[in-house]
Amino acid sequence: MNTLNDVKLNVPELGELSMIDVLIFYDAPRVFITQDKFNTFYLFQETIDDEIKTEWLVIKISSNRRLQIKTNQITLQDAFRQSEEQKYYLISEYDEPNKVTIESHIALSDNKITAHNSYVGIDYICSN
Repeated sequence: MNTLNDVKLNVPELGELSMIDVLIFYDAPRVFITQDKFNTFYLFQETIDDEIKTEWLVIKISSNRRLQIKTNQITLQDAFRQSEEQKYYLISEYDEPNKVTIESHIALSDNKITAHNSYVGIDYICSN
């Protein structure tokens, strides 16, 4: 039987990530949490999905922040706005084979946050 941990993402600069929580699923995971081999968590939010590329806004989160998201103590929008670290990533995967880019930024603009100001707590999450 396959589990979410079987879903692996190999992201330049971040390494191999295992998908551990799917927060929003619509035809594919749109918002999800991953974990690396050092137990670092990353919150992914799809910002673009078109015929050219798929782009994700990504922030590093603590295990406490992960728990806050999963127990409806913080909205997805606030998780991004009140990021525990000021650094965030934009990861773009293009339709061309093996073309993935990653940009790191300091300031997060609200127009990149597409998550609504809603909770996605335990009743809505598919996780391990």
